[in-house]
Amino acid sequence: MNKEHFIYELEHTVLPFWRSQLDTQYGGFYGAVNIHLEEQREAPKGGVMNSRFLFAFSKVYSLTKDKSDLNIADHAYNFLCEKFLDPLYGGIYWMVDKDGTPLDTRKVTYAQAFAIYGLSAYEKVKPKQGAKEKALQLFCLLEEKVWNEAGHYYEEEFLCNYSAKRPEILTLDQGDASHTTNTFLHILEAYTALYAVTQNPLILAKTELLLEIFHEKVYISEKYCAQSFYKDWTPVHDTISYGHDIETAWLLTETLSILPLKATLKEKIYRMNLRLASTSLKEGLHRSGALLSDSSEQHHPIFVWWSQAEAVIGFYDAYEKTGQKDYLDAAVKVYDYIGKFFIDKRPGSEWYSRLTEEGEPLSSLIHNHQEPEHISDHWKGPYHTVRYYLEMIRRTGGKR
Repeated sequence: MNKEHFIYELEHTVLPFWRSQLDTQYGGFYGAVNIHLEEQREAPKGGVMNSRFLFAFSKVYSLTKDKSDLNIADHAYNFLCEKFLDPLYGGIYWMVDKDGTPLDTRKVTYAQAFAIYGLSAYEKVKPKQGAKEKALQLFCLLEEKVWNEAGHYYEEEFLCNYSAKRPEILTLDQGDASHTTNTFLHILEAYTALYAVTQNPLILAKTELLLEIFHEKVYISEKYCAQSFYKDWTPVHDTISYGHDIETAWLLTETLSILPLKATLKEKIYRMNLRLASTSLKEGLHRSGALLSDSSEQHHPIFVWWSQAEAVIGFYDAYEKTGQKDYLDAAVKVYDYIGKFFIDKRPGSEWYSRLTEEGEPLSSLIHNHQEPEHISDHWKGPYHTVRYYLEMIRRTGGKR
């Protein structure tokens, strides 16, 4: 596990796949590639997916300095501005048709967070194009229309005009959950990125408040993060998401390194991050070398691509902070598992989405509907994998 291996896999497997998804006819990127590596050019296009392209290729350009990668970031930015941003009510749509016609106009908070994240990354490589201003507008929109001041959480989703609606997308199978850690975490991620390009004191103050709430409400028993909540912050269940927790452990460490936070708050979050990494190591690392998605899968595990990517970064981050070899060994085990099973060896592919305990690709049930696993779709984009390589290149040597 070294810098050269990460660079090789990024440049020879992952980036060629995502570069090939540019839709030059209608704009944006193809909505899906199925398990047979067939591009689904008629498929709808997701706002989260487009923002992840914007983030990924802005970051990739910082490494490669290849103008064609910057052109892809430009392509993603233009499609976001022209087709996803709602000119009347603000925010980005959840889904558009292949040609950019609004298809699902719900305003999902998770999607707004990723738009801020992508726009902030683009601002770093292409300043003064309006990206920062658009990201700040989305920040203001979240604070004005989405933040629940009485409950101290962000509402999950709305109708197009921000009329209230029951959350569905991230709370599926969560009963009457009101809000999720998934959304809360990615808002923190987005605000960290936005602060890095603005140094806006309002963003700093809000992020400090969110971190305090996260530590007080989301972090349970000094061990794990609850994943969904009722309106009074009572957890819906006690299932541990090892993938989200190890992702949290390193993402919020990044927040500590970027924002000038109060010392007492930094210490609390730092200790929390180490505890989350410790729990994921002790309970979440399967004997195969893969990370379990959550604590409900101890006996019949299904391994998910993004959890593995976040595990390598998170365990390596914990090793950097503590020097404890157990964390380094865990990062290497997951890295080896990724190379052996998750990376699709077929030419023109990327990573598989989910695997069985035997390491076989799944084409099975998603939320009780028969839906074949895709190599890419509106959820599986160039975010977890591309960021995994970029982070590990930086952490294992950085410069080419």
